[in-house]
Amino acid sequence: MEDVDRIRQLYQETGSCRKVANIMGISRNTVTKYLNKLEDCQNDTGNRIFPSPRNLHRTKPALSDAVVTKIHRYLEENQKKPKKQRLNAHQIFQLLTYAGTEISYSTVKREVRRWKQHTVFRDVCIAQEVA
Repeated sequence: MEDVDRIRQLYQETGSCRKVANIMGISRNTVTKYLNKLEDCQNDTGNRIFPSPRNLHRTKPALSDAVVTKIHRYLEENQKKPKKQRLNAHQIFQLLTYAGTEISYSTVKREVRRWKQHTVFRDVCIAQEVA
């Protein structure tokens, strides 16, 4: 809001959008936009100078429940296999794409990481003193 007040003040002093833009280091189109919005607010034709914040609720179209269960099934089968024969995230991604699922590799990696954080237990070693 301080910038808009400064734009208005400089425009009243200089009378030029281009000079205001040079002084403030912003685009002259931005200066014109805010001056027009100020004028609309003063004439009661506009309701806001700044746009209202948008609430974006994005869905995960590629990561449906069916795909998540497939990934989890592959990972659970991996637990039974020897370490050298386990599937990594890239191999799971390839299996899913060959089956016709449109999904990105990064999405598969994120889901594999999330699954590992919640289910895989790590070995913990506690340093002890010998008495």
